[in-house]
Amino acid sequence: MSLTDFTGKIIDESVVDSEIFKYIPDKRILRVLFENKIFKLRDIQKEAIQKGLFFQKSFLVCAPSGSGKTFIGEVCAIHNIFQQFGKSIYLVPFKALATEKYFHFKKSYTRYDLKVELSIGDYDIDDSKLEMAIHLRKIKNSLGKKGTQKIILQGSLKDSIIYEQSQSKLIGYLILGIVLLSILFGVVVLVEMFLLPAIMEPLNHLVLISFGIAFVFIVVYRNYSKSGKVA
Repeated sequence: MSLTDFTGKIIDESVVDSEIFKYIPDKRILRVLFENKIFKLRDIQKEAIQKGLFFQKSFLVCAPSGSGKTFIGEVCAIHNIFQQFGKSIYLVPFKALATEKYFHFKKSYTRYDLKVELSIGDYDIDDSKLEMAIHLRKIKNSLGKKGTQKIILQGSLKDSIIYEQSQSKLIGYLILGIVLLSILFGVVVLVEMFLLPAIMEPLNHLVLISFGIAFVFIVVYRNYSKSGKVA
């Protein structure tokens, strides 16, 4: 196989790492890579493939920006579709990034009859008519509202996990912190009461107040968690 076979253009074959044909066996994916001037794989990408990227295994890729993480997610998602393992969902934290990825996937893969949809909260999508969806943050509110076919979520691809550290989580941590401080304060007061019986009566109210505050915030945290705002 050569670059000419994929691009229809005569290109210097020396720019291509022959190993790429071993790591990426699907000619459709190779064509897209070559058109985007990707002729060699980086070590992190080779390692992901060697460890089962194309065999429906879960991966958490932690690497610096520009190291090739997005490539790993893209080829995995597309390979799963081509092999009919299921549909793919690509999660991103920002509208601009979602739109950018949408046009990239449309340009690169619709030639292979791959249906791509974009969901950024402006409208609902019919999940029965797509194979790949690019979503902004939460997907559950925009999937399956119109179509009868449901997407079976065996996993999802997140191009960034920054948004996981959201304001909702911080509020949850704050509530837990108040609970712990209230309990700690109550325990300290109880110890003082046993050590100094003479001041027991004035401190009774403090104990009740501290444990009462802890109880109230425990109830608040449980309700907050059930609402889905705290993971």
